[in-house]
Amino acid sequence: MKGKILDYSVQTNTAIIRTEDQKHYSFLGSAWREWIVPMPGMHVYFELDAQGEVTEVFIDVPEEDTPIAKPILTPVQAFITAPLMVDMQDKQHHTMLEKEAHYCMIDWAIKCFKNALDFKGRARRQEFWSFQFFYAVLGVSMLAFGHFLYLGHTLFIVSSIFMLLPALAVSVRRLHDINRSGWLLLINLVPIVGVLIVIFFFMTEEGDSRANAFGPPSK
Repeated sequence: MKGKILDYSVQTNTAIIRTEDQKHYSFLGSAWREWIVPMPGMHVYFELDAQGEVTEVFIDVPEEDTPIAKPILTPVQAFITAPLMVDMQDKQHHTMLEKEAHYCMIDWAIKCFKNALDFKGRARRQEFWSFQFFYAVLGVSMLAFGHFLYLGHTLFIVSSIFMLLPALAVSVRRLHDINRSGWLLLINLVPIVGVLIVIFFFMTEEGDSRANAFGPPSK
């Protein structure tokens, strides 16, 4: 659905949208999916859940023949809105962490697949080990299917190649979670000792409880 923001309250972190058919919807700041603070007059499009509540709000991109009005902020306005943007990002991150608190192994695996190209963020221990367990179960399953279907190790090799990139990405993010460089994965190249160091010292260590050089807390 499309509409225009009529009002935004910094105190309550809520906003009101009026649609083209003059209906009004309110939403919380956690539903805002843009990096700039919502302001009255902004054209937006949004999604509703089964109960008619606003779940996600985005800035509406005008058509090509419509001139794009870019808000120009004065230094004072930029100084005022910057903390609001940071606060909104913190609330969105907190909402995501609350959702992840109920994740199961499959949910973590799906997240790792979605972030297969993300080598910059952070990953908590639960995300890393859930994916590794999923990886192991998949590998054993492919070996079993290959045996019963007389395909040898073909299925296992294909699945391993498919899992390689997300496995590397989540390993790098796990090292970032304890404020260490992802390049430390290269220690795995040292026979036996390198693997033990990475697994027992890096992958089992509790992540930083505060933001570090690689991003906000992972839980």
